[in-house]
Amino acid sequence: RLHLHPTHPDVTGMLHNIGMTLQKMGKFERARSAYEECVRLKKHNWIDNCEHLSSTLMNLGMVLYRLNKVHQAIKILEEGLKLSIRFSSHNERSRNADEI
Repeated sequence: RLHLHPTHPDVTGMLHNIGMTLQKMGKFERARSAYEECVRLKKHNWIDNCEHLSSTLMNLGMVLYRLNKVHQAIKILEEGLKLSIRFSSHNERSRNADEI
């Protein structure tokens, strides 16, 4: 049996996938727990991948919305959007630098 350390990227990837599966099944409270744990681990270990953290935050925001936690959902969705914009801006600058 394989045991992964909580800082291992596969752990957060699995939590994200579990959250997505539970969300699709309509099990929003359980999906919320999986997404929140995923976000907590990513932030605690600051896994340097804004795109994946942004995706998890966006999914968590949608789950919160489905749970009628609109104010929390907006806050989380805004955080995810900011990360997504930052990630996109960084990639655009990198692409432009490569073209020079």
